[in-house]
Amino acid sequence: MDKSYFWGQESIAMKAEFAKLPTQQERDVLVADFVSKLKQHGLTTDEIKSVLNIELVTGSQSSRVFISQTTAYKAAVAKALGEKK
Repeated sequence: MDKSYFWGQESIAMKAEFAKLPTQQERDVLVADFVSKLKQHGLTTDEIKSVLNIELVTGSQSSRVFISQTTAYKAAVAKALGEKK
């Protein structure tokens, strides 16, 4: 299986879980754990950012806001990557 396809599917699943979590602290932990897993598998920061921004797009979702574009998600990603936001 293609590595990018595998991590893309994992990223989509993680975002679905992210959307269900009630607090930013829980969301931060989820994203940080996923980033840690990606780092353990040797992905670079640029590869990680690419994986974290993968979205599942279907025709029925054309008007929905993508999770990767929400402020809460961007903040969790920046925190997990040790970036200032």
